[in-house]
Amino acid sequence: MSNAVDFNPIDPRIVADPFPFYKPLMHGPPKQIFLGQTTTLIACYDHVVKALKDVDNFKNEIPKDEVNAALDVFGGAKVISFADEPDHSRLRKLVQRTFSPKSVRSYTGQTQSIVDGIIEKLRGRSEFDFVSEFAYLIPLYVICWMMDMPLEHRDLYQRWARGLSAIGATEPGQKVPLSFSQAQASWRKYFSEMIDRRLKESPEEDFLGEMIDFYRQDQMSYEDAVNMMMLVLLAGQDTTAGLLANVAKNLLTHPEQLELLRGRPELVNNTVEETMRFDNSVLLITRYAGEDVNFEGTDIAGGSPLFVILAAANRDPAKFPDPDTYDITRNTDEHLGLGLGLHFCLGAYLARMENQVALASWLKAFPKMRLSNPDAPFKYRGGHRNRALTELMVRVD
Repeated sequence: MSNAVDFNPIDPRIVADPFPFYKPLMHGPPKQIFLGQTTTLIACYDHVVKALKDVDNFKNEIPKDEVNAALDVFGGAKVISFADEPDHSRLRKLVQRTFSPKSVRSYTGQTQSIVDGIIEKLRGRSEFDFVSEFAYLIPLYVICWMMDMPLEHRDLYQRWARGLSAIGATEPGQKVPLSFSQAQASWRKYFSEMIDRRLKESPEEDFLGEMIDFYRQDQMSYEDAVNMMMLVLLAGQDTTAGLLANVAKNLLTHPEQLELLRGRPELVNNTVEETMRFDNSVLLITRYAGEDVNFEGTDIAGGSPLFVILAAANRDPAKFPDPDTYDITRNTDEHLGLGLGLHFCLGAYLARMENQVALASWLKAFPKMRLSNPDAPFKYRGGHRNRALTELMVRVD
């Protein structure tokens, strides 16, 4: 390996607090580790930007080999998150209207109603788990509304959604957890049945209706439609819930910032952006070298993976002054929490809106919110890709 380094991304210490371990990765050429295969770590801001923009050398599609097969959760099907050109643009173009800024603005009222309903059920409580009783529910309920999924099945959805999140801790060469496989099969069957039912009914103007229209017009296959619904759920629920919880955690552990925000509510949007920079639920994304290439002084073999560590780039002192300080007044315009370039997060505007509505709402509803036990260590699930709090107990009395 070129520029080998001692770094184990599945070390529990790194999952608990990855940021100190990222610092050595930011100096010099990109480092490499062996994780089932030689894996290149792209960490400093400029290198991350360059890698994300270089779609000729670094691919999104997962190589079809034994080591990487377990990570291809869509079984080789073309989906936006794991597709290169021309499939990526073809699929993205079909659904980009649903996730455009204009469309997302029209979802704000329904999102506010969902948040208000969740808050109403918490009123009168002196303590609750912010993760399971607030943050986790908001994106799930929004997706249910967008995709015409009956809320009376929400317990089932929550169980399946948690099963899907198990993929976040799966490493190259490992088998996919049984809980993930079972949840994936359940969701696929559920969405197939939804599509079959709607094909027999009058057209409706919602997300599922759009997928069915594309299918009827031969712009999208039946499998494309099922996979798109799976992708929206997989990509949009757990990561957004993780960010919602991280916003609360960081405000409650930085009381001077919380006090500042309560006095200046116009900083809500920037607080969400600063949390994406400082402590996002998505830590890295994976790319694969198309051919042998030397990138910034490191030799990378064709077909091998690169961990493009967005969370490290967002703490690069060469880009962000005093990067380890949580500052909701910071200029966050160029953070990389949502990616960059051709594969910029499709649901970026939706995730931002959900977080903005949720934050503004709990600030008003719970003016005395604080950690139940400020001395208790935070516990996380996930792995080197995504990382989310398992619980966040708060008092509001």
